[in-house]
Amino acid sequence: DKWNSWVFRSSVYGYAQGEKTYRSKYLSGTLTASRITENWKVNLRSGLSQSDSKYLINDTTTITGTNSSKYFNSLIVKSLNDHWSIGGRGSLGSSSYNNEAFSISLMPGIEYDVFPYSESTRRQLRILYTAGYTYVNYMDSTIYDKIRDGLWSHSLSASYEVVQKWGNINLVVEYQNYFHDWSKNNLSLTTYLDL
Repeated sequence: DKWNSWVFRSSVYGYAQGEKTYRSKYLSGTLTASRITENWKVNLRSGLSQSDSKYLINDTTTITGTNSSKYFNSLIVKSLNDHWSIGGRGSLGSSSYNNEAFSISLMPGIEYDVFPYSESTRRQLRILYTAGYTYVNYMDSTIYDKIRDGLWSHSLSASYEVVQKWGNINLVVEYQNYFHDWSKNNLSLTTYLDL
């Protein structure tokens, strides 16, 4: 394997649409790199997006809206045996949609894979628990009247991934909440199919 088990993927997506009183354009791009061996799993993902909209009201007033985001996410896991591993997630980013001028997150954790790691390039069913700290600088004060915040949280996720000659399937279910207030929580489902 001349790539030493590294797999790279990139994508660019965009559109533009409009009519007499409305115009919109969107552009995004991602770059991912992953390496899965019996000892290590590394997933790196970066991306950026930009969207712009303009509305013409009564032929005299123009309302514009812009959203932009940039991010870098990483998952690094070291296997302890055929099923258990330790590691963590980290992220850096900014998002005008989320009112984040800058955010950083470090979440160490432990993972269990139902399938042995010798099969991890073909199939995985992983359960990952992480707990850690997130720091955010906001662009504008929040509804809690904060311009920066540091929060401790944890998450539990289950991921199912299959890689075959016909394509890939990836399914992730994740629950996350903040330690200081368990009513602030999130449940997400992400699916990906590539034929």
